[in-house]
Amino acid sequence: MRRPLKSLAQWWLIRKLPSNLRDGDICSVVFGEDGYKIVKVLKVDESIIHIALYKNRHSQRPLQIDERILTFGRMDDSGGFGIGHLPLSRGSFAAWLPVRIQHSQVIDEDLEGYRIWYESKGGVFD
Repeated sequence: MRRPLKSLAQWWLIRKLPSNLRDGDICSVVFGEDGYKIVKVLKVDESIIHIALYKNRHSQRPLQIDERILTFGRMDDSGGFGIGHLPLSRGSFAAWLPVRIQHSQVIDEDLEGYRIWYESKGGVFD
């Protein structure tokens, strides 16, 4: 019974994704019970959304972002850290309730983790 409910919830959430989500979109996402984080959409595939998750945390959903302040931090940072490449199913990404803030260019450096994932036939967080 648990799997059909998860599938139904993901189906509903996927319908809430921006229909024109595209590479380079900067979105805020719900992160934990008391905050929001920023993600950059690196690549949108048919069933996978590849993102960069930044360390920066906000108490309210931001309406705009100065990309120059976005950082991944380090694993030993007291405030946590980000992830340069995170492959998520559409349903998993939708569950974070993303809201597009603005658009940016995806540069070659942004795709380093994606290329490693692609070449190693990596998995997806569902």
